[in-house]
Amino acid sequence: MLQRERGSPYTARKAGPVPCSLLRVPLPSCTRAITPLRGFVASWLRGFLLLAFTGCTGTGSVHMVSLATRKINPAEPLVITVKPGECYYWRDERDRLCLALREFRGSLFSRVLERETLISFVLGEPPAATSREYPVNTSTFRWRRRGGLTHLRAGSLNGVVAVWDYGKRTLRGRFRLTIRQQSYSVLTGWSGDARYIVVGEFQAVRDAERGQAILKRTEEDAMQREPLRPL
Repeated sequence: MLQRERGSPYTARKAGPVPCSLLRVPLPSCTRAITPLRGFVASWLRGFLLLAFTGCTGTGSVHMVSLATRKINPAEPLVITVKPGECYYWRDERDRLCLALREFRGSLFSRVLERETLISFVLGEPPAATSREYPVNTSTFRWRRRGGLTHLRAGSLNGVVAVWDYGKRTLRGRFRLTIRQQSYSVLTGWSGDARYIVVGEFQAVRDAERGQAILKRTEEDAMQREPLRPL
């Protein structure tokens, strides 16, 4: 600020320290105390969102690759990926470990544009250790997929499922298996013999009621496990 002194022109008054709040870029002394608090809030928020979106329903990731060696469908993606937003585990009346996954993509415009994928596993008895590998047979895995006018179903042929952290809040696991898939047509019904290799991983939460509802839908249209009916 300029001030006028007697007998002299305007001169500049010596400025004092500028408050940090008036600076365009905060001084380090102002942010040093805020940074730890900001990191704590961000960490807490990430944890809360993770719990909100995956803690109650589980999550998973599934990838499919066709095993066809004589023909390639140019309209089909090289890798089919499914991201289930629901993944549950429980033990049935025979003490077998069961898993159920569901992916749903809704549409505001029409049900024809909706996409839904249902997956279920029926494995053996609970593992005796912290990790265990379950062999896959023709009754282990069921897959149903609906999208527009397309309806698909599949059953497992062979493979393996591994689980960890049994008895904890979430059950983690991975799987690798081969499946046989069929499609539905109004004229011919269920037909086809497409073979795929399926790999995936999951973090499942315990919920028998929701899981059994998904499993029941995967066993519709002659896909029951007991007695096993071939595709």
